[in-house]
Amino acid sequence: MTTADRTFDFTSTRGSRPWRVKLLLPGDAYGRNDCLTADRPLVEFWDREHAGEPYRDQSGAWPDDGQFVSRYWLETMLEHRRHGMGLDLMGYEPAWKISAADFDKVAAWLIPLTAKLAGGAR
Repeated sequence: MTTADRTFDFTSTRGSRPWRVKLLLPGDAYGRNDCLTADRPLVEFWDREHAGEPYRDQSGAWPDDGQFVSRYWLETMLEHRRHGMGLDLMGYEPAWKISAADFDKVAAWLIPLTAKLAGGAR
């Protein structure tokens, strides 16, 4: 399974915000400067609204993935998912809420990947 297979881009139905969802597998580096190593599958959400743009203070630029928002264990996210429920990625930021329809899209992408992982794909 390639890195591209483990990346899902979509535009939110609420607010037309571009998102990137990434599936990390055990052994993948993650976190600030990739200083951590996943010991089980993780799902990351990235806000791509300013991806690749320079920072306001011109000290650098947003990564191509965008701004990191939140990360969940794959098993927890799928076990606790209920049809018709969205996901609040950051309680204080209204733009960082995933609607039920968008969460269903993410789950529809993740569930077949989970089956591939169970079959030994990497």
